[in-house]
Amino acid sequence: MIEKEKIKNIIQPGRLVPLDFAKGIGIILIVWGHADTKMDPVFYEQKLRFIHNMIFSFHIPLFFIVSAALMTRFMDSVNFNDKEFLKKITTK
Repeated sequence: MIEKEKIKNIIQPGRLVPLDFAKGIGIILIVWGHADTKMDPVFYEQKLRFIHNMIFSFHIPLFFIVSAALMTRFMDSVNFNDKEFLKKITTK
């Protein structure tokens, strides 16, 4: 079993582990959602259509929610300057 101290050394300071897990689950669901349509069509229609619809009902909103949480955290940081940020993203 991994000791708690070793886990603390693996995780970077300032990381939000629940958001990392949410992103990982979202990535797995996207891969599954696109891969299940490539399986046997009869098996897909009989067994996987419901799961496919469930996955596609929330996997993209999951990324929007996680991104919004991370952007809010970024904007609350001490060094954030909204005018500089807007200038940076609007100029080439």
